[in-house]
Amino acid sequence: MSASLDLESSPPDRPTILVVEDDAHIRDVLSGLLATLGYRLLMAASAEQALDALNVVSPDLVLTDVHLGAMSGVELCARLKADPRYELMPVVILTAIGDLEARVAGLAAGADDFFTKPVAFVELRTRLAGDLKEFVASGRLVIGICNGFQVLVRLGLLPGWDGEKVVGVDEQW
Repeated sequence: MSASLDLESSPPDRPTILVVEDDAHIRDVLSGLLATLGYRLLMAASAEQALDALNVVSPDLVLTDVHLGAMSGVELCARLKADPRYELMPVVILTAIGDLEARVAGLAAGADDFFTKPVAFVELRTRLAGDLKEFVASGRLVIGICNGFQVLVRLGLLPGWDGEKVVGVDEQW
């Protein structure tokens, strides 16, 4: 089974959430709740499907279960947070496990939020909106910094600029 994409049912300016859940019933419930809130949805039944889906669409948030099979939601989170393309994207972990160990593992992997199933609809709505708001704000900050950098370059105010990069700055930049 490949990831299912439901981007047509919501306006293109709405945030896209990648839901990673191996239980079809829970996946359907989450799909219904999130669609009601107007989110564009990408559904995956495994972490591997989620990684494949990222080749097609770049979501604004990933909502993943912990127990998914070969690769856990915690491992998926760690992989996303280690990838420069996705490190700022919020990853929210959802699980039936309510113990401290699962929460600590998720947060140590870089999760931005953590829900214990069953989650109240009002809590899901409020916290996802907050997580997405922070992501959009951080994206605007990065864009602002990049635009500011370009202005400094154009004004010739960056010592060490050789026309392509700032000499002495890590090659990653």
